[in-house]
Amino acid sequence: MASPAWMAEVHGAVDAESETVQATRARPCPEYSTAKTFLQSQPPGVYTLKEGTLFTAGEGVLEGSTRELVLRACKDLSIPVVLEAPKLSERESWQAAFVTSAVRVVIDVTRVLCGEDTGDSKLFHETPIPSATTGFTKRIREQIFAQRMYLQ
Repeated sequence: MASPAWMAEVHGAVDAESETVQATRARPCPEYSTAKTFLQSQPPGVYTLKEGTLFTAGEGVLEGSTRELVLRACKDLSIPVVLEAPKLSERESWQAAFVTSAVRVVIDVTRVLCGEDTGDSKLFHETPIPSATTGFTKRIREQIFAQRMYLQ
């Protein structure tokens, strides 16, 4: 069994590292480039549907197992995919949006809040996303589960 002194030293180092990481991050979620494109949220990936095509970041993101399942489901359903980060400026034309996680797989995004600095304060704009009404994310989720898409 580990000694209490050793455990305190480890916990102290972990706490210090956590504080350093938190201090260097402007915002924990989502991450976006200066071009206002989504790269990766924390922890899930971001996907949007525009004009029948799925958009998700192609570079600078973790290419995890859930992402692979989504891309495979799109291929099976003949849904075109563009590996390009979704643009916030196009959010009003999104037909659907979702995030992914290893546990919940596909999660609808029903609105996007964007902040704009107005000098002394920040003004937020809400854009509704019709994800729940289009049935798109449901199709992706059902395809993943119906095909029992386990990574091999």
